[in-house]
This record gives sequence, structure tokens and C-alpha cells, in this order.
Amino acid sequence: MAEVGRAAVSDPGSLLPEGFWAAVAVWVEKPQVANKRLCGARLEARRSASLPRAEARGPRRRFPQEGAPGQRGQAGAEEGHFPAPDLDSIWNDFSQSLAGDDREMLNFLTGSEAASQQEAQRELVLILRTIIPKASPRCPLGAARREMVVQDVRGGMVTFLPLEEDVDGNLRVKRSSVYQVQLSRTEGEW
Repeated sequence: MAEVGRAAVSDPGSLLPEGFWAAVAVWVEKPQVANKRLCGARLEARRSASLPRAEARGPRRRFPQEGAPGQRGQAGAEEGHFPAPDLDSIWNDFSQSLAGDDREMLNFLTGSEAASQQEAQRELVLILRTIIPKASPRCPLGAARREMVVQDVRGGMVTFLPLEEDVDGNLRVKRSSVYQVQLSRTEGEW
């Protein structure tokens, strides 16, 4: 996957990295704030998982701590804080492909080839969401799209993986239109 851009950000108010994760939470939960072509998103599931090493491993059945970076403070009754069989199935299939023959995607998810070897057991937060487009007279309502969001809080990365249905109606990761936002600190700048 090719890098599209890079920008240095100064942080005189010491808002990073917490401000980064607050912005990610807005983009995940309320994408219409940044993209006026959308009217919202529905969070369907959230859980922890690990990247695979030699063999694929499924998601762990525990929830991230309430108030952790990239998380909302009102965990529990809010939608999106319950398990979904779709998320388990999608992640299991995807992580098996990562452990098998898709090293390029594994390197992309971890930030580098070295990181994928040494830190493959990093804790990730998986979110399954449906993006809801806005309807207008010029643009009729398009189909809602589902996507899996992979947050690597320790690595400072969030990856958005669009999903598509195969001929059997199963969801799988669409290899095109994958994008990632990273926050890293170098020489006093973020």
C-alpha cells in the first residue's frame, strides 16, 4: 500500500495523542461531521483482537476498558458495544489471510515489516460499522456500506477496511479502498 501523504503537526497545547484518538472517535462514530455526503454511521460491534503470527487467531472475547484512548466514556448500553457474529467471522477470515499469504496487508496494518515480526501480538480494537449516505435530489440514496475499523492504540494507527458481500452473502474485506491514518512522534513533532 502506498503512502499518500504526510504532515508534521506541532503540539504546543500538549493535546496529542489524546486529541488524535478523540478525532478518530468522531470519524468512526459521526463521519458526517467531516464528510457532508454522509448522514451517519451505525456501530454494530466492538471487541479486542490480536494480529496473527504464524497461524490465525480469532478475536478475544473481552471488551476494551471504558475510557481507554479511542473509546467513548459511556460503554455498556450504547449501541456498538455488543458482540456480533459477523465481526468474528470477518476477522477470522481476514486474519487467516494475513497469517498465510498476505504479508503486504499485514505489514500495512503494523506499519512496517519489522513491526509485523516483533509486535504481531499487539492488542487491537475492532469495530464493525455501517456508513449511511445522505440522500439529496441530485443524488438518490446510495446503499449503506459496511466497514471494519482496526484501531492499534499502542502503534498510533487506525485502519479502515471496506467490506463486500461474496456470492454466498458472506462479508469479506475488500482489498481496494483501504486507508489508514497514523500518528507518530519524531524529533519533537507529531
